[in-house]
Amino acid sequence: MKKDELFFNYYNKVSCKIYVLGSSSEGESILFVLYGDDKVIYSCVTDSFLYQNQPAVKVILDDANINQIADLFWTHPHDDHSDGLIEIVKTFKPKRVFLPTELQSLPKNTAKISRDVLDKLNSYRGYDKRYKTH
Repeated sequence: MKKDELFFNYYNKVSCKIYVLGSSSEGESILFVLYGDDKVIYSCVTDSFLYQNQPAVKVILDDANINQIADLFWTHPHDDHSDGLIEIVKTFKPKRVFLPTELQSLPKNTAKISRDVLDKLNSYRGYDKRYKTH
């Protein structure tokens, strides 16, 4: 294959924004957005939590006029990392969802928020990317 037969994306300006949201007492979520010439070329979200009864990540995505995310990562089923994920999935329809392999089901005593999130993520099996913990 010759160089001119390959597909390349050229950008005059590449930048990224990384939002680390929350604290150890409130939960944490990370939003990563990569821009090429001021257009979103990749975005992903890790976990979610509510701030003033809204998913903090959703507020930022809405303000930035981002209507889809490429990847969603759910690290573990604690409510401070889960609250708001269902709304993020419904609204931004991530192409891939990543979660730990062992999250096939949760014990009955797990909080309702995390059980609801797992049920929702399990319904996206077409692009479910369970990964092994290291």
